[in-house]
Parts: sequence; C-alpha cells; structure tokens
Amino acid sequence: MPQKSIKQGYKVFGLGEQGYLWTFSMSHDNLRISTMFRTPGLTKTGSLVVELIEQLPVFLQSTEQQSTEQQSTEQQSTEQQSINQQSTEQQSTEQQSTEQQSTEQQSTEQQSTEQQSTEQHMELNNSKEVAGYSIYMDNYFTSVALFHYLQKQGIEACGTTRSANLPPLLQELKNSGLSAHIPYNTLCIIPQNEVLCLGWKDNNIVLLLSTIHLPDSFVECVRKRPGLTSTNGSQIQRIFGDNWQKAVEIPTIIDDYNHNMNGIDLANQYRASYETHMPTNHTWLAILYWIIDHAIINAYILHRLATTGTTTGTTGTTTGTTGTTISHVEFHRQLYLQLLEFSNSLPTTRSNLNLNHQRISLPSPQTCTWCQYKRKREEGNKGRTPRSRYGCAACSNIALCLKRGCWKEFHSNNINKS
Repeated sequence: MPQKSIKQGYKVFGLGEQGYLWTFSMSHDNLRISTMFRTPGLTKTGSLVVELIEQLPVFLQSTEQQSTEQQSTEQQSTEQQSINQQSTEQQSTEQQSTEQQSTEQQSTEQQSTEQQSTEQHMELNNSKEVAGYSIYMDNYFTSVALFHYLQKQGIEACGTTRSANLPPLLQELKNSGLSAHIPYNTLCIIPQNEVLCLGWKDNNIVLLLSTIHLPDSFVECVRKRPGLTSTNGSQIQRIFGDNWQKAVEIPTIIDDYNHNMNGIDLANQYRASYETHMPTNHTWLAILYWIIDHAIINAYILHRLATTGTTTGTTGTTTGTTGTTISHVEFHRQLYLQLLEFSNSLPTTRSNLNLNHQRISLPSPQTCTWCQYKRKREEGNKGRTPRSRYGCAACSNIALCLKRGCWKEFHSNNINKS
C-alpha cells in the first residue's frame, strides 16, 4: 500500500459493529480490490461496500399474527364450503339441472377461494421486508453514487468524504483557503441526488455525506477546545475562553458519526491486547492467525452480550442480568485452558529394545544427529558438526558416527527414556 509504512502484506476491509466483525474482504497489492460482482455505476470500492453489506444477516418481520389470520380465514372458507356442500346435497334430490348449477357454483367458489389464498400468500411474502441497516464509513469508501444506490436498497449510510465527491461550492470551501474566515461551528448543506452533502467548520472544514440525518437536526454535547495555535485560534478563544471543554450545539450527523464510527477500531484494539499472531514466512499462516484473533474477539463480545446485554468492555469481572461476565484477559485464559483440555496429546515415538536397529549406508554424507545435539547443548552450536555416511534404518535413516561412539550413545539414551 503506497501510503503505509510497511508496503507488503494484505489490506483487510471489514464491516463491524462495536468490535464485532460481521464480514471482511482481503486485498493484496498485486490484486488490488477484487469483487465477485461489479455493481453497475459504482467504482471497485463502492462495489466492495455493496458486497460486504449483502453478506449481512437478513432479519424478517414477525409473521405469527399474519399466519394466525390466514388460518382463521382458511377455517371460515372451509365452513362455508361444507355448508354449500350440504345445501347442494339437499337440492340434488330435487332436480338434475339444479345439481349442474350448484356444481358450477362450487367450482366458481373453489377458484375464487384459490385466488384469494394465492393473493394472501403473495401479500404475506411481500410483507417480509428486510430490516434496514445504517452503515458508517470513512472517506476511503464514500461517494454520492454509492449512497444513492444504498438508499434505493433501503440501507442508510453516513461518512466523511473527499472534496472530489462533492458539489463545486463545497469543493471551493475546502480547497480555496477560505476556512480561516468561516466562523466556528458553521454548517453548509447541499443536497445532491437525494444525498445530503455537508461541510462543517470545526478546527478545519469537515466534509460528510448522509442519507440518515435531517439538515436541521442538532444536539448539545461537550466538546474539547481545539488548539489555540490552530487556524481558528482567535474564534476558538472567543467561544471557549479559558475552559478546556464546553457544551455546544453541533449537528447530529457529527455526533452520530463520532459515536458509531468505531466498530473496526475497537476490534483492532481488542486484537492488539492479546493476539495469537507470531512471525512467519508463510502468508497463509499470517491470515490464519488474524482470523483466529477475530474469532476470539467475536466470541468474547457475544459472551458479554449474553451475560450483560451490552458489548461494552470492562477491566474486571461483573455480574449481569443473565450471568457473570469475565474480563477480556480472563476470557482468553479460560479459552486456552478449555482448548488444551479438549485436545488430545500426540503420542511420543521413541526407540525401544524391540526395534531392529540396523546400520545402513547413506547415499551421501550427512550431519551426525548425536554430534549435533551434543555440540548444541554443550558448546552452543559452535564449530562444524561431523558428518557420517552411516545411519539407522529403524530411526528414520538418521546419520550417526561410528568412530565417536554416537551409534551406541544415541540408542542407549533413547532406550533408557522409553
């Protein structure tokens, strides 16, 4: 990645919520961003966002009440049919023409009943609407085209953006150097393609896109005073005075973005505290360690949610409504112990008296196994280890010296340990 300190490796695009990683996609410097399906009218990055969102679980509305109404309707239609059948039997004893008419009436009623049940089934299926999501993202992903597409799919979105994605007026406010002359907490809103494009003056101009918020929605919150040596230093001094923080009204979109744009960051904080990753030369091992780390984090967040009803972490053990929640480090410790108890120990294979240790000639000289062991233990692996043309067929054809007594010492030590 050009702007990263480490150029090699994989870039992971994740979709998370309060530290829980719902889904992710990996990208390599050679492959760039590759998506399974390219969404028409969107860039590769926008198509990636759509692909991640489509992997989220689908929540259906409760249909118990609708199914109960359908059952009662079916019972009523069945009762009507039985009454019609009884009246038809009485009329059939009088005239054959009446039988034909009643038969035609019954077939017409059955067809209408089938049409009604089919319409009810279609209405029931149409009422199962997918619950809408609210997605927050940074300026790497956002664009007006992406937000407009998500809005048509019933998905709300909000995020910071770059000036190239905005109307000309907001681009001019960001790039023309007028920021120093704009009052603090000024808000500029321009709708474009059913998407709110906003420019808000904080310490500098902050650009955002949103399909969630209203343009006239504000909330009061405590803000820390920006640096007095910043571009807006004189205006900040008049507003905050000597206070290092103050309650001010800011747009709701800013407050919501600050509180919701932390899903992946929180997951990375959890992973940095206790990770299983070890240095490796194999690319697939690094990916495996990363997946294991996030699987553990997801399990811990689900544990907190099941015991306390919240995903907010603590440093100690707390008692919730449905159980006791342990700390993050204690969760890791118990998980490791349970995995060790669950796993089976590998059987140790050692030489014993029953094996037939036969001396064989090796195709080429190899390092003596016993000399290498003694040199590493006693001399710190200094010097050159002797080589031998002879080995043992029962011990995986390892090389052993004959003149130095390595054959006898190696087998006697392994036999005594068996």
